[in-house]
Amino acid sequence: TQAFTADELQASVVANDIDHQSLTFNYDWFVNNTMVQTGNSSTLSGIQHFDKNDVVYVRVVANDGMIHSTASNSQSITIENSAPTADYASITPDQNVRNGDTVSCQAAGTDPDGDSLSIDYQWANNGTVFATGQQVSLSSAIRGDLISCIALMVDNNGASSTTTTSITIENTAPVGQQTTLSPNQPKAAESITCSSTASDVDGDTNHFSYSWFVDGVLQAENSNTLSGPHTFGTEVSCTATPND
Repeated sequence: TQAFTADELQASVVANDIDHQSLTFNYDWFVNNTMVQTGNSSTLSGIQHFDKNDVVYVRVVANDGMIHSTASNSQSITIENSAPTADYASITPDQNVRNGDTVSCQAAGTDPDGDSLSIDYQWANNGTVFATGQQVSLSSAIRGDLISCIALMVDNNGASSTTTTSITIENTAPVGQQTTLSPNQPKAAESITCSSTASDVDGDTNHFSYSWFVDGVLQAENSNTLSGPHTFGTEVSCTATPND
């Protein structure tokens, strides 16, 4: 029989009386050969009376109301090491996290035996472990990925428990790379086209909104083409804003 610090031990007695009289029982509980509890209680609380590696047994005496029986000792049991309990884990920051951000994990646990705990951290992306340590850079994560911190708590005897917490990666805005106008030396009557490229770490398809300026004045046109006629010598510019 295995028993742990937080357990409550229960004594079971088989006895009979030749006169068929009702029996009562007295239980003497011993921890490391020292009596810690006596009386009619058939249970012993570990939280109150024993710890890891303690040796526990019970001595029982029956009484029929007239005389006592001889004492009977149970087999001794040694209290086993208890696994720690993982209380919590948290990721910081836990909101508005995007590709390239750095996050950290903090976890804590308790041990019923009072043992000191070591904590190891693993990081998983959609269930696949990709890093260890308390802090990680999310250089490969994209929108919708589930990033998990798995905290493993180990006591002095190698018993362990784990707890996991997760966050979801948010969308990262696209980044404009290059914008060009063609033709680069337009005639007054020619239309001017604005072409742009952008990158998106989440792999989204990008669309562009366009703003045209003539000598610094915003124009009504919002497509990628500004039609003529144009006035000779004016400066035309285009701003392309990517959207995913």
